[in-house]
Amino acid sequence: MWQPSKLQVEDVSVHNSPGNPVDLADENSYITRSLSLDRNVESNTLPFILNAYSLWATRMLFDPHRIIEIGRTYVLRQYAASETSRWKLKLVSDFAWTAGGSTAYDLGGPSSFMIFQARMCQQFLTATCKHESRESLDQHTASDSFTFAHELFSMAFKHLPLSNILSLMQLAAPVFRCACPDSREELVHLPSLLLQHDLSLRYYSTFDIIISVITNRPMFFRYNTSFTPELPESRMYIQDYFGLQWFYGVPDRLVVTLARMNALREDYGDRLDERITRELELEIRSFRPVLGKSNEPTLIASRIVVQECWRQAAFIYLYMGLCGANSLDVRVRLVQATFMKLFQGVEPGRNPDVFLILPIAIVRLATHLAEEQSLIRRRMLNQPECSRYPTSGNDILKILNEIWTRPNFIEPVVWYDLRVACLRVTGM
Repeated sequence: MWQPSKLQVEDVSVHNSPGNPVDLADENSYITRSLSLDRNVESNTLPFILNAYSLWATRMLFDPHRIIEIGRTYVLRQYAASETSRWKLKLVSDFAWTAGGSTAYDLGGPSSFMIFQARMCQQFLTATCKHESRESLDQHTASDSFTFAHELFSMAFKHLPLSNILSLMQLAAPVFRCACPDSREELVHLPSLLLQHDLSLRYYSTFDIIISVITNRPMFFRYNTSFTPELPESRMYIQDYFGLQWFYGVPDRLVVTLARMNALREDYGDRLDERITRELELEIRSFRPVLGKSNEPTLIASRIVVQECWRQAAFIYLYMGLCGANSLDVRVRLVQATFMKLFQGVEPGRNPDVFLILPIAIVRLATHLAEEQSLIRRRMLNQPECSRYPTSGNDILKILNEIWTRPNFIEPVVWYDLRVACLRVTGM
């Protein structure tokens, strides 16, 4: 009988990468581990999986320390759940070990990810097709089918082009909706969803919202973004593993605002009412950065920069996407200048640059100066997520180049140009 209390996994520290100077060994001795035993031996399977998940977290997540305990508990629970869950954990850990160990891994090599992706896609199809209609798919079955979805989408974003990501999200959409606790006659309540335990549901909704912004496509779902007495706005600032800020660095409170903005754009285009514009300006201006726990000044500075850059990106989306301003509008120019001051004022490195790819995907529309374009392009190309083809980050860079290489005599950039550039690059 497998007993977690008897697990013996050797703890070691890791060498800090440039731009990520935090001493992980001091923060927590088991966040990243080194496996000295043969991983193909059955008794070593669980230690290897724990090592792989930890390595992925320290290399890929914005604030891995917020999920140390819950991540370990998640792996142990899934390992004990069933043979199928253990098999999925092994596939995920194979890819996580390769990608977490080096960002220069072979994109054509991780067959474990392709097998895992195929199994998850089949699972989504089975969940929706074995019933006569989507309405007959109960929440429990849908939730079981959606387990491991956050691994699928987070790894796909590192490994696949944007068009594949959008296709995966569309395939998973019916299962996601049925797995949500809300009544199917109502909109999914986003603040509640961001604060519940199911990481896959949190990931899908956040990704849905962000992908909609950076591609100028409608969200797969509308969300109820209102706060209630039972769930006040202050809950968005809790310092633990809830929400999803620890994953990509986008503040959870801002995700709620972006979801509201996406819906308003779908309803009103770029002719937003002035009163609502002022409300959104206040929301964006008022959210507070959540810094997490760290004694490392450089890391704290990076986290502040990432969240403040997201604030400026949200302002640009508001003015260009919802108010019809072009890239030379005085409000847009001021916000873009603030973004560049933040961007240039922080030391280049994997942290924060890899977490600035998504806000850059918004701010690029307002960036005209050749030297600023060159700086952004150079720092993005230093991240394998952007420099390697075919990946979503590389597609984001191509979309950026589509916008920046327009003939100089064409009028200033408008938000619709993002849709045109995205269509040219992704076909979607």
